[in-house]
Amino acid sequence: MASVNTSDEDFVAIRPEWTTVDRILACRGVDDEKEYLVKWKELPYDECYWEFETDISAFQPEIERFNKFRSKSSKLASMKQKSSVKDDVELKKQQKEFQQYEHSPEFLSGGTLHPYQLEGLNFLRFSWSKQTHVILADEMGLGKTIQSIAFLASLFEEGVYPHLVVAPLSTLRNWEREFATWAPHMNVVRIMGLNSIVAV
Repeated sequence: MASVNTSDEDFVAIRPEWTTVDRILACRGVDDEKEYLVKWKELPYDECYWEFETDISAFQPEIERFNKFRSKSSKLASMKQKSSVKDDVELKKQQKEFQQYEHSPEFLSGGTLHPYQLEGLNFLRFSWSKQTHVILADEMGLGKTIQSIAFLASLFEEGVYPHLVVAPLSTLRNWEREFATWAPHMNVVRIMGLNSIVAV
């Protein structure tokens, strides 16, 4: 009879993060049979799985956050369907009009923008209203990421979304963290890696 080799090399530990819900992406089924497509912390999007609500009931805040995003997006979709072409033209014209912020916007929850950051936000909004491409450049550590997030959040507040942020791999976690701090009402998805991940 051969002995079973149970060396440490064969043992693969399951990290606690891998059993923690990072976000919920979709929902299917009704009531008792409801399932959620779950993205687990520190695992890529191609390792998302459908889980029954009862199995992830300990992660109620993530379920509520998903339901909040879903209800907000369905309300916006129904409003867009009801509006006529004329209303769309008027809405687009209104969105392009430059509205300067005199103070840090209330929809930013991470704190208050410094005066130079507020100036950068207004510069981005003005340039966007004029359909001008710009680069935000200054010394490191002065808050270009936060100015950019404030700009995207201001467009989000006006119903202009989705947005795509392309950043170096080394800064992706920082971008995600800053979005969670300054604009937690925005649904941020970090995508990197293979095409199978993008398909999710």
